[in-house]
Amino acid sequence: MSWLTPVMVNGLPSKVARDIGRVVTNAEGFEMFPYAYAAPGTTEIRDNVEEQDIGLIHPDGRREFLSRTQFPDDLIVVDPLPSALNDNVSHYCDNRWNFVAESRGVDLRALEDRVQIAGVVAVMIDERTAPSEIMYSLRVLKGKVAEGKKGVVYYLDGVPDDAKK
Repeated sequence: MSWLTPVMVNGLPSKVARDIGRVVTNAEGFEMFPYAYAAPGTTEIRDNVEEQDIGLIHPDGRREFLSRTQFPDDLIVVDPLPSALNDNVSHYCDNRWNFVAESRGVDLRALEDRVQIAGVVAVMIDERTAPSEIMYSLRVLKGKVAEGKKGVVYYLDGVPDDAKK
């Protein structure tokens, strides 16, 4: 496991995903994974976050992407777009990826069942969580994984004031 935890920020090139990517790129202990799942309706194949080139993977290219890409064991996925999350949860769980996502519009009971079966950790955030506050949820997730937690969903209702720095 590397010292820097890789973070796959899905939903690029949306503004919210780019904002989260900027925060991740500049955060101590984390780094951007060089690929991301593209936002729905996106035609671009590459994006750039803080001068880091990110390959965008479209739904029809996922199978090939998975077969040719080696994923670090400590990869964390951030999925800021609730429109795609219900479909993506099974995919993340099938690949044993821990993830942070917005809880709005998500079938939470199905999510909890899927996460428990897969043995991954999920942190669900409030829709009002600012990109700069996403780092708190990433740190919570990283800490829970380090403690050996598996198959658990954590719900964050806001971010403590001291984590907003």
